[in-house]
Amino acid sequence: HRTDLKPIEKAKALAKIYELTGFEPVKDVIPSLISIEERLLGRRPLKPKLTDKEERIKEIADKYNFRLRDKTIGIVGVGHVGSRIEKVSGLLGMNVLLNDPPRERVEGSEKFVGLNRILAEADIITLHVPLYTHGADKTFHLAERSFFNALSKKVHFLNTSRGEVVHTVALKEAIKDNLLESVVLDVWENEPDIDTELLDLVDIATPHI
Repeated sequence: HRTDLKPIEKAKALAKIYELTGFEPVKDVIPSLISIEERLLGRRPLKPKLTDKEERIKEIADKYNFRLRDKTIGIVGVGHVGSRIEKVSGLLGMNVLLNDPPRERVEGSEKFVGLNRILAEADIITLHVPLYTHGADKTFHLAERSFFNALSKKVHFLNTSRGEVVHTVALKEAIKDNLLESVVLDVWENEPDIDTELLDLVDIATPHI
């Protein structure tokens, strides 16, 4: 375990570890974060020929032009994927806010924050929760109109958990009302019959396969 590595070098090393484990969701996310960070910092030239995915990442990086370091990321759901996003975000020098009520009840509140704090402080909000349709930890339509209206600033919003965690109509309204800086969706309500208007509105759209 190296402690003298810079944040990007640490993230690269961690990405390699995850690549070797074959854990696809994290293996996919980490290089994307590193790619955006390095391009914003000018630490490596762009390839003469980019893949479609790399080209889209470059467009997002150029469009919003900010460094990941010192930005605040709110991770909602800190399980198998969320905990790894937590580690990588820390290595990239980000401020990390964690929200996971079931874990908080077991482990205590020292590590976790309420959803309202994430809505107030985060620059990036990423959802990694299971889908619960009822109960104390209900996540069905967790991100609905009041969720987006409570944002204190425009955020980069990602959902790679379950499509029904986000209310489609509320998300479309939030985008049209200019409440969000960018939107990345990997999951959709009513798959495979997804809302094609929402598909056209988001910045990055992928199928959860």
